[in-house]
Amino acid sequence: MKDDFGASRLLFRLSRDLFGSSKDVFHLPKDLFHSTKDLFHSTKDLFHSTKDLFHSSKDLFHPSKDLFHPSKDLFHLSKDLFHSIKDLFHSSKDLFHRSKDMPGFSRDVLGPSAGPNDGAKDFGGLVLLPDRQSPRQALRSIKHPSHRRLDMADYVPAPDAEFDSWQATWLTYAAANAAALGLDPLLEIPAIQAAQTAWDTDYEGHLTAQAAAQAATAAKETERETYVAMLRSFSQQIQNRTGTTNEQRGGLGITIPDTIPSPVPVPTTAPVLNIVTSERLRHVVEAAKTAPEGGGLGKPGGVRGVQLWRKIGEPTPASESELEFVSEFTRTRMTLDYQMTQGGETVYYQARWVGTRGDTGPWGELVSATVVK
Repeated sequence: MKDDFGASRLLFRLSRDLFGSSKDVFHLPKDLFHSTKDLFHSTKDLFHSTKDLFHSSKDLFHPSKDLFHPSKDLFHLSKDLFHSIKDLFHSSKDLFHRSKDMPGFSRDVLGPSAGPNDGAKDFGGLVLLPDRQSPRQALRSIKHPSHRRLDMADYVPAPDAEFDSWQATWLTYAAANAAALGLDPLLEIPAIQAAQTAWDTDYEGHLTAQAAAQAATAAKETERETYVAMLRSFSQQIQNRTGTTNEQRGGLGITIPDTIPSPVPVPTTAPVLNIVTSERLRHVVEAAKTAPEGGGLGKPGGVRGVQLWRKIGEPTPASESELEFVSEFTRTRMTLDYQMTQGGETVYYQARWVGTRGDTGPWGELVSATVVK
């Protein structure tokens, strides 16, 4: 009986432990659910962020696409330049190895030996020749200031003339102070000087071609002026010749006279009047173009002036026959002065444009203003 009780108690404890484990297992899916829910919201937020990034990237795509081909061309150009410099380096290196055992190596690499009176300078066996006479000697006369502080990003001058002066100063100083600057006077300085020689040759050729082009342009302009004057003279001679036909003028490409005068159009619009009464006993009448004509003071094309008509005093005129002719004005701002006895009177105005042949256009709107006393 005692054994049965102990077994029952053990079974009870096992069942209790199993129940606790089952409880933990029960909460595990719940925890997994909440974790999955949190992951879902995080993924949702990531989706929206990615969507926004996609639209931003899409907006940047087309400008980037437009820049792709120029960038690609620049890349290939830089690649070619790199290989050229690489080849130049290897050529200089080979030259160094072939010549380092030769007597007077540094002098042979840098140029003919300098005589005692030719201005050459010897820096530890490294001979620097005096400045050569060249077409750009005047440009190099403006030396690069050694005391001037330069930004690291743009210390190399962009204009060719300034760069040429700067590089000459740079190499002269570097060759004279190679050891102090940590440069190899037998390897690195000759390589730099070889690159300078290539630059000198190409730059000299560029300056020569540029000067030739400028001279050719000046010569071309002078010859053109002379040639045009000759062609105009003979064209005028042909124009004045009685037997010259329009077909011949057309063949030469010169002006064909218009023997049939073009008809001058009759004005089709009317002036828009504005009366300025800021001064006593004075009206300033302004005639403007219509809005379709651009508005503002001034006459339309084909118009020589404006006819101004008026009626002083009441009643309002019933027709143009009641108006009196003031004058025809070539200006579109007309000043009319009145007597003191006319102060307080109402003056009615109407106007119309006059064409270059005297044809008149339609009447404008009737306007009125009071003469200020």
